[in-house]
Amino acid sequence: AALAPEAAPLEFAALYGAMAVEKQWPTRVAALERAAHLCVAAPKQAAAILPALIPELTPCLWDTKKEVAAAAKAAVTAAFGLSGNRDVEPVIPKLVSAAVRPKEVPEAVHALAATTFVQSVDSPTLATVVPLLSRALGERGAGAVALKRQTALIICNMSKLVDDARDAAPFLPKLLPGLVKLADEMSDPEARDVCERSVALMQRLEAKIAAMASADAVKDAVEAALADKLKGGDATALAYAKGVCGALAARRSFVSSEWAKGTNFSGAAGAAAAAAAAAAAA
Repeated sequence: AALAPEAAPLEFAALYGAMAVEKQWPTRVAALERAAHLCVAAPKQAAAILPALIPELTPCLWDTKKEVAAAAKAAVTAAFGLSGNRDVEPVIPKLVSAAVRPKEVPEAVHALAATTFVQSVDSPTLATVVPLLSRALGERGAGAVALKRQTALIICNMSKLVDDARDAAPFLPKLLPGLVKLADEMSDPEARDVCERSVALMQRLEAKIAAMASADAVKDAVEAALADKLKGGDATALAYAKGVCGALAARRSFVSSEWAKGTNFSGAAGAAAAAAAAAAAA
């Protein structure tokens, strides 16, 4: 039987190893094609793990084996298409192209800078644009100062639209150190001011995140509740339940029927409800 869509994060985790450079190229192509398929078959679940998925896919874009690179581009295109942000969607082809050809980073930044952001910015959106922004902050050469100012302004505008600070958690370490460095080193007053404003907004998000339960704390609470309800059961089944329910907790989905799919095979009454309650209370 096919795995439930909620199990997609578990399948993605298994596919990452098959994408590794030391694997035979047909294996890597098959893994990348499966990843692209899962983005279509389980879009909600795939979108929720884009912060982990995209860094696994992108190194394959530059593979010397053309079949691997082509499969990676298809998978990255499918993943970027899950951003769910109408403001970013028109720029996705340029984001993909810049991921494949880094020399196109300035052009993609210019296109993103011309975007008026009005929709809330969440984790899938950030997963799609942060790789570009992070690379742009490290650009050198002619035009680098203007590009970095433009990048800092994009970060500033997007940061204002993050409704749930937890969505920004995986991305702060990728952007904040570079912005802090630029705010200290920029000689251009206008560029420095934009960087300082971006740093202030991101530090505000950082403070909010610090006051919330960490993703690891929520995961531990879910796993403890399941271990209690399913004790004495099959270890593989318990691992599956932890994976499915942990993924639901990570995307903050508390629809009881979805949680039940992760544990109904066990016959343990109340396991799903207990795990969902533990996640909500963490």
